[in-house]
Order: sequence, then structure tokens, then C-alpha cells
Amino acid sequence: MPKPEPIAQILEVMIADLSATGMDRTAIADATRLSRVTIWRMAIGEARQPD
Repeated sequence: MPKPEPIAQILEVMIADLSATGMDRTAIADATRLSRVTIWRMAIGEARQPD
């Protein structure tokens, strides 16, 4: 069975795809009800669960 792709990479690609359509990170944050900092962290591949 293939190993699933890490969630950080999936989120990074999703945000890049949304940005390519013209959405900025503020719009993505508003649409997802997440903070801009959270979207920024996801966009650079820093997605992890809190300790």
C-alpha cells in the first residue's frame, strides 16, 4: 500500500493552486475562517498539530 502524502504538502499545493487563480492569502483565510498567519504557515509547508 502506498504511503499517503503528508498533509503539509497537500495544503501547500492547495494554497498555491488558489493563489494561482487570483485569490490572495487574506481571501483564503476569510473563506476558510482561518487566520492569515495559519494560511501563511500552510503555504510554506509548516502544518503540524499543536503539542
